[in-house]
Amino acid sequence: LLQYCLHYPFAIYPFGQHPDFSRSASTVGRHAAPSSRCSCWCRPCNLRARDERSELRSVAPGNTAPGGEGGEGGEEAEEEEEEEEEEEEEEEEEEEEEEEEEEEEEEEEEEEEEEEEEEEEEEEEEEEEEEEKEEEEEEEDEEEEEEEEEEEEEEPEPSAGALLCWQRGGDESGGAAGSSLSWCQKVM
Repeated sequence: LLQYCLHYPFAIYPFGQHPDFSRSASTVGRHAAPSSRCSCWCRPCNLRARDERSELRSVAPGNTAPGGEGGEGGEEAEEEEEEEEEEEEEEEEEEEEEEEEEEEEEEEEEEEEEEEEEEEEEEEEEEEEEEEKEEEEEEEDEEEEEEEEEEEEEEPEPSAGALLCWQRGGDESGGAAGSSLSWCQKVM
């Protein structure tokens, strides 16, 4: 088995001794002619082979190279190369699509995190408002209690020796000491 490589034009290497990774001539069959189709599938070889084929077509259409099998073999080689290029392009497109999908997923995750943060902030604000309302209610209750205490302190207590008089019916009255409808009691 022999190997051909366009890195070294028309050089033939025993199988396994090619300086770059390559396939044996038997695996590519009629495309083994080094000037038309190298058995090495590395990118430099493919590019070199494509350039040489284009030059050969411009000079003598239908001929792949000296030692080649004619126009039919060249066309099949071109078709195979085009298929390889298409496959590479499809793989690149798939990779780009995967990257875009990953980016979209990351953006969605970021949006979800932002929404969660906003919800947490809203909940915190609501809790703060409820706490403020409770504090205001407590302050109002304290103010009411203070007012009641002040009112109780402002009411004068009867001094010793004073007369407390009531009208009939239980209403408190401070006058009408000699009235037949009232009665008085002396504070001791």
